[in-house]
Amino acid sequence: MNGLQEAKTLESVLSAKVPIGINPEKEKRSTQKNSYECLICNKLVIQQKRTGAPLLYCSDECRNEARRRSILKYAAKKRLREERLCAICGVLFIAEGQGVSGQRYCSDKCARRAENNRRNKLRDDMRPMITCPQCGKTFKRRGGKTYCTYECYIESKRQKEQISKCPICGQEFTQRGNKRKYCSHSCSTKAQSEVYRRNTATRRAQCATNGRVKKIDPKSIFERDGWRCQICGKKVDKRLYHIKGTKRYANAPSLDHIIPISKGGDHTRANVQCACYLCNCKKGNRISERGDQLLLFG
Repeated sequence: MNGLQEAKTLESVLSAKVPIGINPEKEKRSTQKNSYECLICNKLVIQQKRTGAPLLYCSDECRNEARRRSILKYAAKKRLREERLCAICGVLFIAEGQGVSGQRYCSDKCARRAENNRRNKLRDDMRPMITCPQCGKTFKRRGGKTYCTYECYIESKRQKEQISKCPICGQEFTQRGNKRKYCSHSCSTKAQSEVYRRNTATRRAQCATNGRVKKIDPKSIFERDGWRCQICGKKVDKRLYHIKGTKRYANAPSLDHIIPISKGGDHTRANVQCACYLCNCKKGNRISERGDQLLLFG
C-alpha cells in the first residue's frame, strides 16, 4: 500500500466517527440489555454496570416519590376500620383493617389468650382417650390422672357398704368398713359401761386376792409427795385436781401403783405414789425402774 492509499483509508475512518475497535451492533445490543423503564416517570434508564440488581428509578426525585406513594397507601389502608366483636371477651371495638387481615381481638391480652387456647386445643387433640374405672366415662387423660373427676377418685377410696349386727341390741345396721361395732351412741355407751364394770370387778377381786385393801385419799398422797411426779420428777398442776373432766391433761395429778395390781401389788399407801397423767399412761402395768424400792410411808 502506497502513501496515497493509506491517506484515503484514514480519511474514511475519521469521517465514519466510530471508535476504532468497537462493533456498533454489539454496542447496541448491550445498551438494550441493560436499559430499564423508571417505575414513576417511565423514562428509559441505562444501567452502566452489567451486573447487580436492576435500577427501578431514574433519579432521587422518582425514588422519593415512590416512597411517598407507599406511605400514603399504608395510611389509607390503616384508615379502613370497622366494628367487630372480640372473639375472646365479646366486647365491641373498632378494628383496624378489613377482612381476614384486619384486627380480630380488642387487646393484646385477648390475643395471647386466643393463642393459648389454640395451643391447648392442639395438646388436647394429642392426649389419649381412657375410661374412668369408677363410672365408666371416657375422657382425655391429662398427666397421670386415672379418674375423670375428683368425686370419682373419692368414691373409689371409700370402702363398700356392709351390713353388721349390733352386739348390744341385736339390730342390723349399715356401715362402711369394720370400724363401727354398735348401731348407735347409746349402745356404745352401754358397752363402755359394761366394760368398766367388768374391769372394776376384776380389779377389786385382784386387790382382795393380793393382800390388804385400804381406802386411800388421793389428795393426801399428792400432798405427801409434794405434788410432784415420782416418775419424771416434774411438778403437777394442783388446779386440775379439783376441776372435773381434766384427767386427760398431761400434767394432771393421778394415782399410780408402784407395783401394778395385775403384777401382784396391793392397794395400800406404801404401794401408791403421785404421777402425772402422761407418765402414768406410758408406764401402764409395767414396773418402773425403781419399783423394787417401795416408798414406805405411814
